[in-house]
Amino acid sequence: MSKNYAALAGTVITALGGADNVVAVTHCMTRLRFVLGDPARVNGPALKAITGVLGVVQADNQCQVIIGNTVSHAYREVLALLPQGGGQTPLPEASAGWSLRRLTSSPTLALRVTGGGFPLLGDSCSRSTGFLLHRAA
Repeated sequence: MSKNYAALAGTVITALGGADNVVAVTHCMTRLRFVLGDPARVNGPALKAITGVLGVVQADNQCQVIIGNTVSHAYREVLALLPQGGGQTPLPEASAGWSLRRLTSSPTLALRVTGGGFPLLGDSCSRSTGFLLHRAA
């Protein structure tokens, strides 16, 4: 039985508070992994009730939506619905005295932190996404 991943993606994004609430998105083997601007906008019961969603894990400003082994199909549809392909929105504001950097702008660090990637001209490239919080000098 084939799933309608476009409809699934649209319903998931709506339950997450809309496309403007999604700061970044990636996926692993079975889950869509979202970083959210305002986690209070998430409609948890609606998200868990979506046909095709096997479970939801939410902590702080991150939400993982469990889809299963076909998550890559849902991920492509989610990216199509997000402005600039998801994850290209401005960084969220850090607390005073701290700053945020995207891990993708520090590929070597992303490799060391997440343990993935391959060497390329002395640098390392990784599919890692997320943010690094460090004390500003």
